[in-house]
Amino acid sequence: LGPVAPVTGAAVGAYAGSLMGSMSQTDEVEEMPDVRQAGMLVGIAVGTPDEERLALDTLRRTGAFNLERSNGQIIDGDWIDFDPLSLPDYIRP
Repeated sequence: LGPVAPVTGAAVGAYAGSLMGSMSQTDEVEEMPDVRQAGMLVGIAVGTPDEERLALDTLRRTGAFNLERSNGQIIDGDWIDFDPLSLPDYIRP
C-alpha cells in the first residue's frame, strides 16, 4: 500500500476512537422534566377530596388524559394565576 497506509490507518483509528467516545456518552442521559403538552386545558375547582375523586372519575370516564393537580385562584370563571410554563404535577392513575 506504500506511504498511504500509515496515514489511512491513523485516520481510521481516529474516526473509530471518536465514534466509540461519543457512543459511550449516550448512556448518560439526563432525565428531562415533564412538560405540559399543548392542547385543551380544563380547570375544575374542588373543595373536598370526595369532589376531587368524583371530578377525576368523570374526566377519566370521558376520555381525559394528562390529568394534573394545581392550586390557584379562580375569579369570575378565570384562573388568574395559572402559569402555563410551570412544571405539571401529573396525577397518576
